[in-house]
Amino acid sequence: MKQFSFQRFAQLLRLDIRLNRYLPAMLGIFLGYFFGFVGIYWKLVNPPDISLEVLEDVLAFSASRYCLVLTVLYVLVASSMMFTNLSTKDSRLKFFMLPASNLEKMASRFVVVLLFGVAWPLVAYFLADLLRVGVLAVLGVSSGFSFSAVGEMCRQGWQVFATYFSDGFQGNLSSLYSGLDIVFGLLIVWLCQVAGGLIFRRRAFVFTNVLLFFILFTLSWVASSVDFVTVWLNCHADAFELFATVFLGLLTLFLLSLIPWLFCHKQVQ
Repeated sequence: MKQFSFQRFAQLLRLDIRLNRYLPAMLGIFLGYFFGFVGIYWKLVNPPDISLEVLEDVLAFSASRYCLVLTVLYVLVASSMMFTNLSTKDSRLKFFMLPASNLEKMASRFVVVLLFGVAWPLVAYFLADLLRVGVLAVLGVSSGFSFSAVGEMCRQGWQVFATYFSDGFQGNLSSLYSGLDIVFGLLIVWLCQVAGGLIFRRRAFVFTNVLLFFILFTLSWVASSVDFVTVWLNCHADAFELFATVFLGLLTLFLLSLIPWLFCHKQVQ
């Protein structure tokens, strides 16, 4: 059997989408956006004694932050449930008996999470905001969309992120290390959710993030409480920045190799 066939992969992907029920999760994130936006913009029904333009700016800012928090939470939960179909022996047997290679099976799960865990929240956000504007219009309240506030938040975030690399390429190594640390850090958090979904059969999201919190808390305590570590960090700040970036990069590579190993290991459990 070829390691990867687009025809087999497409058939497996269609079968995955047809057999697994993603509609409840899709509906859940949509309703989460909608009711959250309605709750935020409900102040327009009985507005306080301030400028309406200022109030809408404040509400749009609140809506954009709410959207960010809910989207990140949804993406992390969806990632931790990427391999939830391997949680029982019967489901594992059915999945691994499918006529496809391990690479195709892993790729199909990643694509499904990309579609329903990343792409769909963006669509759901726009639909929920449109419906929110329509509902408030029926109640006689005119309100603008929060698209511009979310777009501005994304633009500012990207601008700050890009500055790290632009300064780094101009010779500021500290800025370059900070930018790489952000990239590696985000990848590590996401990959930990995927790996946790393979390690923990139940409540993977909860157990994974409790474990992450414990590890980060311990490292922070060591860095701030142990005298020789604090002295070393203060005296070798430049070396530590390089060490931290290399460490995070190696940890990212480790997680990238761990996930396929855990996936294949599931077959013999």
